[in-house]
Amino acid sequence: SADKQRALEETKAYTTQSLASVAYLINTLANNVLQMLDIQASQLRRMESSINHISQVRPHYHSEGFLANHSISR
Repeated sequence: SADKQRALEETKAYTTQSLASVAYLINTLANNVLQMLDIQASQLRRMESSINHISQVRPHYHSEGFLANHSISR
């Protein structure tokens, strides 16, 4: 019957529209997660750079010459 066929076609159309909406939302979520991961990776690179800098500078502060020249007199 024509009514059943029309109802089936409408159901197919709604299903297709719903799946397209879900796919769009998943894509948006995935892009947001990737952007967040990029930001975190950038922050980690900055932290790594700071740690490397500290590890290069720190031995200078702990050398005997520095401590002898910068001791606090009491």
